[in-house]
Amino acid sequence: MAILLRVLLVSALLAASDGADVIIMHPPGCPTAATGSEIRAMFIGRRTVWPDGRSVMVVAAIAGPGHDRLMGFLGKSSQQFLNGWKKLMFTGNGTMPRLVAGDQEVAAYVAQTPGAIGFITGAPPAGVVVLLTLDGTTPE
Repeated sequence: MAILLRVLLVSALLAASDGADVIIMHPPGCPTAATGSEIRAMFIGRRTVWPDGRSVMVVAAIAGPGHDRLMGFLGKSSQQFLNGWKKLMFTGNGTMPRLVAGDQEVAAYVAQTPGAIGFITGAPPAGVVVLLTLDGTTPE
């Protein structure tokens, strides 16, 4: 019975995030919750360490719906996003995020990289944890 309940819960979470914009992260040692402002701070380089001490590894799509929605979430243009990271990099206060082609590459990188965090549209793949949906809710 407990297994069936878990399967139904996972299915409901995946269905709820199907077509939604979600923040995903690499599962081992991931936090159980984060606020939108904490997530924004990670994506713009102001927060660089997870609670367990691992470095935050930001990955972002360079084009497509995931990229556009991430920029909307951050309230920045693509150029502002990149300029902010370049400033951090050249002052020695940050490392440029990993830039990839689209949502699939973001998900693949997050699934393989400890400390990685990314933004995708649609249902998250296996191997990642949904940390925050764009509407500000965290899955249980």
